[in-house]
Amino acid sequence: MPSSSSHKWRYDVFVSFRGCDVRNKFLSHLFRELRRAGLRYFRDNDIKDIGKKIRVKLFRAIRYSRFAIVLFSENFAASKWCLDELVQILMCRRKLKKHGHVVIPVFFGVDATELSKLTSRTKFGQGFKSLCRKARDKEKIPKWKLALAEAKSISGFDLQKHANGDQASFIEQIVGRLLEYIPRTSSPDAIGVGLVPSSSASVHRWKYDVFVSFRDGDIRKNVAAHFFRALKQAGIYYFGDNEKEKTRILIEGKLPDAIRNSRVSLVVFTAKYADSRRCLNELVEILECNRRDHQGHVVLPIFYGVEPCDVRKQSGQFGDGFKSCLATHTDDLLVQKWRHSLKEAGNLSGWDLNNDANGDQAYFIEQIVGRLLKIIRRTSSRDAIGVDSFVDDVISLLKIGSEDKVHVVGLWGMKGIGKTMVAQAVYHRVSREFDGVSFLENVGVANQDTLLLLQKKLLHDVLKVRDLKIYDLNSNINEIKAKLCQHRILLVLDNITKKNQIECFGAGDREWFKCGSRILITTREEWLLNDLKVDDNYMLPGLGSEESLQLMGLHAFGKDQPKEGYEEFKSLVHYAGGLPDFLKRFGFFLSSRQNQWHEILEKLGRNPHLDSILDPFSSLRQSVGPFGGHGGDSFDDQTYDGITQIVVVIGRVINSITINYVQNGCFVRSPRHGGSLRGHTHYVSPSLW
Repeated sequence: MPSSSSHKWRYDVFVSFRGCDVRNKFLSHLFRELRRAGLRYFRDNDIKDIGKKIRVKLFRAIRYSRFAIVLFSENFAASKWCLDELVQILMCRRKLKKHGHVVIPVFFGVDATELSKLTSRTKFGQGFKSLCRKARDKEKIPKWKLALAEAKSISGFDLQKHANGDQASFIEQIVGRLLEYIPRTSSPDAIGVGLVPSSSASVHRWKYDVFVSFRDGDIRKNVAAHFFRALKQAGIYYFGDNEKEKTRILIEGKLPDAIRNSRVSLVVFTAKYADSRRCLNELVEILECNRRDHQGHVVLPIFYGVEPCDVRKQSGQFGDGFKSCLATHTDDLLVQKWRHSLKEAGNLSGWDLNNDANGDQAYFIEQIVGRLLKIIRRTSSRDAIGVDSFVDDVISLLKIGSEDKVHVVGLWGMKGIGKTMVAQAVYHRVSREFDGVSFLENVGVANQDTLLLLQKKLLHDVLKVRDLKIYDLNSNINEIKAKLCQHRILLVLDNITKKNQIECFGAGDREWFKCGSRILITTREEWLLNDLKVDDNYMLPGLGSEESLQLMGLHAFGKDQPKEGYEEFKSLVHYAGGLPDFLKRFGFFLSSRQNQWHEILEKLGRNPHLDSILDPFSSLRQSVGPFGGHGGDSFDDQTYDGITQIVVVIGRVINSITINYVQNGCFVRSPRHGGSLRGHTHYVSPSLW
């Protein structure tokens, strides 16, 4: 969707609620957690006015709040005040969706279905009927009903379904969702992405990034072809029309599985979409999956040549196609599902070709792909647990918005800590910001022949020219300099071990790069980054205890923790040092040795080197002691006899400590202990003691 910075948010959150139900109970806890999280929220008790002046200030607060939480409780619909707020909130949702305004329904003691049924069998429905009987302004009643029905269709949180009645966990999920987007996004396009519990989304393993539902005959050879090409260029893995053709015979069995295993479902509504039984069944499955799974699945409708109201009401040319489909189907239950799904999808926030791109297909596709890249966040893969904050930090250091110079950032850390994974995630997240991008992996171990191939890859990635001739290294360097100066590029040089290696790709002299270009270098050595005179460097820490437990559990059991022996397993995780590579190896090692955990734990207590378990015959071991990731425990492996240097990062206080020492004749760098990476780096050697 189009981004706009013109709308000024005064508050992060507005909460609409029925005071008699929640004010001094659930709500007080929610407000406390919002305060603790540093979120700005509007409080109605801040208003001293009465009557119409209160209403004006409340509605103004709604317009200037990025998120509107509607807390549906038993007596919510018995309040004219609450229902008027709801109408105003949903009006803002429609008007301000391009600015990032998001509505989150929270169902506290009521079921979402009660919002549309409004029967006397429920207290919620009784309250609404009572209010309608007393209402002086009867014209408002239809507006209230429409608003309640619309709110029901918006993805949100349910106390029972998402937290099994646990209010503390419920509040934690809600605040976690807000924090996931509010502090990280200067662009409103990233707001409201996937409104489902984030804790679940990080665990679910998606087979595809995107599933695309569309009517073959309408757009297959025009906009669909361009769209799938753009997805492929962006590195987005999709289940699309080609795979549908392959599975035509087994369509009923294959497609539901593809939908359930896709992070995002795009539904492209065209004039003849509803003329297809297959498309309508796909839509039913997509929306049922979105309601049922709550694993981070996101549904995004695309209105291509049709109006959302035509989809909701099955009217216009879209409705004609639906009637044509109904003429050959008499299953009333199935038809009812189709109607309900079309109405629900028509109410979802998405894209409209004419309204959002003024009919420009290329710009329209660019917007959609850009939004998908923000939603998918390449760090949501199985092994990329706990690294989102690191990715955000590195992207911040790249200063992509600045066009005045070429900016170089170094990413360093010990072996196995995940430098390449973080660099790849950064690469995917920001690639569309540049004219050309290239990721050159393992440069440090490349021989001359491999370097020639990497030079060719760089030129091909940026110039998009096939069958490039490659000469000798020096001639290629001149070719790179001559060509790349015309393009604003992102170049990632992975695993640099020597200063002269970056010269092979023209990166030794920034003058050859176009202003606005960015170079990201990964290495194990901080001193090398100092020699290369990078603009900023980032030390990658180990994972913390919770992330370590989750990653090792996934590789041991396919989930974040075992059914039995949790405390013993947690103690074993401690010895992997917060290093992703060791956590994965150790997890796989433990998966078939559960009856030996206690014995392994005793061995590590005597000799806390993980390689003594994983590779007992190695003569040179890398010491990996108890984790010292951000928020980690103190080091207690007692192996720091041959200390050569202590690296201390100091802000207002000591932020982190890393110890370099010699173990069995081998240089070892401990995992970092501490939190923040910001501050001045100081090096302390034994000669100063």
